[in-house]
Amino acid sequence: MACVACGAETRPGVLMCSRCLGSLEDPLSLVPRMQDPTADSRLFHRGSLIIRIGPVAGEDVELGRGVEPALRLRSLLEKKDEIALGAFVDKYLAGAGVGLHLWGDERLPKRSLVWNVVSSIKGGEGSGQAWGRASLRIGNVHSLIVKNAAPLPVDGQWLSKFLIYHTGEAEKAYARGRQVTELSPIADSDLAMLRLFSGKGEEALGLLEPMSDAIDPTNMPFIIKRALVLEILGREDEALAELAKVPTERMDRRALALKLRLEDAR
Repeated sequence: MACVACGAETRPGVLMCSRCLGSLEDPLSLVPRMQDPTADSRLFHRGSLIIRIGPVAGEDVELGRGVEPALRLRSLLEKKDEIALGAFVDKYLAGAGVGLHLWGDERLPKRSLVWNVVSSIKGGEGSGQAWGRASLRIGNVHSLIVKNAAPLPVDGQWLSKFLIYHTGEAEKAYARGRQVTELSPIADSDLAMLRLFSGKGEEALGLLEPMSDAIDPTNMPFIIKRALVLEILGREDEALAELAKVPTERMDRRALALKLRLEDAR
């Protein structure tokens, strides 16, 4: 069999060789993208920080006239302005559609700066709410890469290293986010989704169980996530029972779609 990119001979079932895969500059090219150039603006039904972002004096990032985001990122990195950088990363990735809660069906806009923002953060640059949120969003980007890369029919040795790297980066980011008390449950639930994407469904259920046991309005996303994991594991009846804990008025589009799938499967 031949590599689809360069034509070099590969093992049966392998579509791309490690050399071609190693030249992958933007891993987010593996993640489903928003093709509509205005889709990111519609996420918040207003102008988006992914298009333009004004000068940042603190954690409160205001949308307005200002410098181009790539220049702003470079400036913040050079100044080592930790507070402003955390706010920038948090709001920029939020505008790109990377939520605090990871679901796996996210689509990101086709802009290389999204990956530049993620890859520019090498460690725990700062602390506080903004950095906690930024860390969760960074972890979610790495987790989405893991989800979409794991099933690829490509060189196994390259894929193993690739998945280990992005899994490790996601875990480190979630650990940073967990340091903010109110974000800790979300970090654990996102880690559970990463475990699911890595083929460790039972471990994912174990992580979600403590958060989904209590019936509370703030726990609805955790219950929906646990039902989603149960569905993927083929335990539809358990998933439907789990989803029944969520009042109809608290169901979002994901929960409603999951409910319909589970009812159709019965």
